[in-house]
Amino acid sequence: MVLIVLIVILGLVSYQVFELRKQEADLVREAQVAEERLQGAVETRDNLRAQLQIYADPELAEKEIRRRFNYRLPDEKMMIVIPEHATSS
Repeated sequence: MVLIVLIVILGLVSYQVFELRKQEADLVREAQVAEERLQGAVETRDNLRAQLQIYADPELAEKEIRRRFNYRLPDEKMMIVIPEHATSS
């Protein structure tokens, strides 16, 4: 009788250990996913900080606005150069 009780207890303990190891593996995977997301967020933050540096300097901000939006001042003339190979004949 005692042997049967010990076997049942051993079986229950073994099952609990198995479940705990499975939970541990799940938590490790979740931690890895969270680490990857954190790394992506850090890269995004660094990119945004770099862009912010561009706009913090008025001269660089003006150059970037001119480049992106073809902006010109009212007294300036804009000249668009089209390469020869880009024209259709």
